[in-house]
This record gives sequence, structure tokens and C-alpha cells, in this order.
Amino acid sequence: MLRKFFYAVLLLVFLILPATATARNTGLGKWWHHPKVSEKLNLSEDEISNLDKQFVDSRRRLIKL
Repeated sequence: MLRKFFYAVLLLVFLILPATATARNTGLGKWWHHPKVSEKLNLSEDEISNLDKQFVDSRRRLIKL
């Protein structure tokens, strides 16, 4: 019984681990914070802060809906 529980927990960890690693790399949709992307698009600090504000506003609207 304990062995089945251990295997179930181990399987669960291996299923959840890739999802959490992927979520960490995406940055919750804030692609403009990735250095390569912001460098390629030549984003200024003002543009980045504007994107941050728009991101927060859109999340608030989505929550209200």
C-alpha cells in the first residue's frame, strides 16, 4: 500500500514539474520583460512601463467580466 502511494506521488511530481517550469519561463505573459525580445524590439523603459500598465488594466477588466 505504501509503495503504491509513493509511486502515485512520484508520478504526480513528474507530471506537475514540467508545467511549473514552463510557467516560470513565460513570466505570466509579460514577454516584453524578456531581454532578447525587448532588445530586438528596441523597447524603451517608458514603453515597458506602459505595457505593464496596460497588462494590469486588462487583467482587471478580465476579472470584472
